[in-house]
Amino acid sequence: MKKLAALTFCLVMTASFVSCGDSNKKSDKSRKNSESGSDKAAREYVETYIGRKKDGEKLCTLIFPDEYIEKLKDSNDWEDEIDYWNDEIDYILRDYKVNVEQIETVKELDDLKCAEIYFISHRYVDSIDITKGYEYTAKVRITDRESVEKEIKTENFCVVEVNDDWKVIPADIEYLEEYYSDFPLLT
Repeated sequence: MKKLAALTFCLVMTASFVSCGDSNKKSDKSRKNSESGSDKAAREYVETYIGRKKDGEKLCTLIFPDEYIEKLKDSNDWEDEIDYWNDEIDYILRDYKVNVEQIETVKELDDLKCAEIYFISHRYVDSIDITKGYEYTAKVRITDRESVEKEIKTENFCVVEVNDDWKVIPADIEYLEEYYSDFPLLT
């Protein structure tokens, strides 16, 4: 009788652990489905570039306006751009393992002109209309593959809405305001 009770207890516990695992997966999946457009772009950017998940094409679609992507494709430079970013990511991954710890919204962008000037000054587009934007911070754990030393770093970046799509500017608000607020293109 004790053996039967112990076996039943083990089966019940096993079933409860398995069902808890499934519900965590479901909640993670629903979290991704319910995140805002800017949060999704921030997460994808962090996973792809800061987190060093090799996907140069995804990274390019996040950091370049669609108009610029079309220019690259029309001039047959799109694949070269993707290869460049894949090589950049490979270079880092050779020496370091990178794990994303946390991604948070810091604040909303007040001066959207700085973000617009960023895209124009880098010759991505001739004009652009940004309707809103946010600064994010990502905390990552970097492990040196050789020495196994670990370090926590934070990276700030902006995510802006352009034509109902979200694009990433790999710079924080302070940088945008310092370098682009008085830029001669739009003043």
